[in-house]
Amino acid sequence: MSTRTPLPTVNERDTENHSSVDGFVEPPVPPTKSAKEHPHIGNYRLLKTIGKGNFAKVKLARHVLTGRE
Repeated sequence: MSTRTPLPTVNERDTENHSSVDGFVEPPVPPTKSAKEHPHIGNYRLLKTIGKGNFAKVKLARHVLTGRE
């Protein structure tokens, strides 16, 4: 039986100091005004709810880089 180390939780990952190859630690980037207007998940900005069910909501989202919905 192999021993696996658990993955860090989202909060643990956010509090770690991430450094680049040269050892420079990048400061956290403050959220921009557009990020406050619409919540986002990954590279997708959530626009509106287009459906609801018993177990989930369906959201319309736009890809930040390509602009596709």
